[in-house]
Amino acid sequence: MFCGDTTWRPMVTALMARCDLVAIDLRDFNHANQGCLFELQALVDLVPAQRVVLLVDNSTERDFLATTLADCSAKTSAGSPNAARQAHMRLIDLEAGEQAAIDQMLASAEPIAQASA
Repeated sequence: MFCGDTTWRPMVTALMARCDLVAIDLRDFNHANQGCLFELQALVDLVPAQRVVLLVDNSTERDFLATTLADCSAKTSAGSPNAARQAHMRLIDLEAGEQAAIDQMLASAEPIAQASA
């Protein structure tokens, strides 16, 4: 989908609410990624943590990511599926290769699919 600056936030949150598994690409993630900051907060607010996969590599500022996730959890809305506890989302390191990442994402999705059946 093509979204402009005024429509991408409502579109991405609508998609998050409808997905069984959400993967967010956090390669090159750092303090300058304001769009990712919005998306991470939305994920914590809208999607159960076990349904979220964070894709990282050596370019990801992991300490900043950990701090950001803790901040997002602290600001979680009362209606969030993650409100009762800190969100622990699965990290998949892309350094092992794309196929390994795909295999790990599919493995993450399997329990979700079984629970939905």
